[in-house]
Amino acid sequence: GKYFDGVKHEPKRSTDPDTFVATGWNHYQRGGLDLTGTLGSEAFGGFAKVYRTFGEHIFDPTDGWHSTDFTNGVTLHGHRRFSFGNLVQAGVEGSQLSGTWIKSDTNKPTWTRMQAGVFVQDEQKLGPVTANAGLRLEYDNIGGPALCPKAGVVGRISTGTTVRASVNRGFRYAPL
Repeated sequence: GKYFDGVKHEPKRSTDPDTFVATGWNHYQRGGLDLTGTLGSEAFGGFAKVYRTFGEHIFDPTDGWHSTDFTNGVTLHGHRRFSFGNLVQAGVEGSQLSGTWIKSDTNKPTWTRMQAGVFVQDEQKLGPVTANAGLRLEYDNIGGPALCPKAGVVGRISTGTTVRASVNRGFRYAPL
């Protein structure tokens, strides 16, 4: 677990006159809890993780921002290593993100989003060369699905010298 409680004061801008006093501040309270269990060996195994992050944010009263948020999630990853130099990894991840803007006692709009992902990756060693390929499918109830393939190769030319090449499609959902 972790917890942070702090205040950040904003400096004045370089264009502000010398007589101006900076008054902006942000108060953050953030925390998180997680529990991870591992199982297996070098040849076959994986892990499971459940977690929760949470926070409260109050910005300078002239700004008027006050919010709370949390993320609940679960991650399951597994691997199988074969004697012929092959490693297969797969996993599933899911999370619920939620935020509430605290405007008053009667009006507290809340936003929630659900995300899930599944992936598989294969890596094959062939002497000094390792080739890998993978596929990840992400789904977000606001942004929809995203399919992300990847492939790469790593070659050891000599001791201490390695050449890498990869191609992939990356993405990031807009924050809540």
